[in-house]
Amino acid sequence: MKRAILVHYHIYKNAGTSIDHVLKAHFKERWTAYDKAEPGALISSAELAEFIRSHPEYDALSSHQARPPIPAGDEIEVYPLFMFRHPLDRLESIYRFERSR
Repeated sequence: MKRAILVHYHIYKNAGTSIDHVLKAHFKERWTAYDKAEPGALISSAELAEFIRSHPEYDALSSHQARPPIPAGDEIEVYPLFMFRHPLDRLESIYRFERSR
């Protein structure tokens, strides 16, 4: 039987932080964030699959740096979660965020 895991692909200013809070509240210690230390780094499908395989304690994860294609294989079943805001709402969110810095 394949191991199922939910992967939240966190896209900048698309309500991702709110989704992370919901996932963390629901999955508790079975949720994690997975990003590399370097800003702007990318996580390939193969790297994400290896992380999932080597961390069976997680049922859900969020990443700013993971990119499609969605990992697939005999051992894991990834359920991807992408959130998209209306473009004008996203633009306003970016504007307010950058202005407040």
